[in-house]
Amino acid sequence: MHWSIEAPPSKAPPSKYSDVSGLPANYLDPETKLRYATAEEYSIIGELPSDIVTGYLALRKALPPT
Repeated sequence: MHWSIEAPPSKAPPSKYSDVSGLPANYLDPETKLRYATAEEYSIIGELPSDIVTGYLALRKALPPT
């Protein structure tokens, strides 16, 4: 058998995780663009100040170009 550490890029789409909890996220808040996994997280996102939202987006490099 031949084994190699090198492999081609994955064809699977990248996983998306909640910006609040780190859990797998199926939802995106259309207003803030933050990802969330539960209704509880959605209510938390609605109460976050804009500078915190900007910080979360910066962490995952999702800020719009300036």
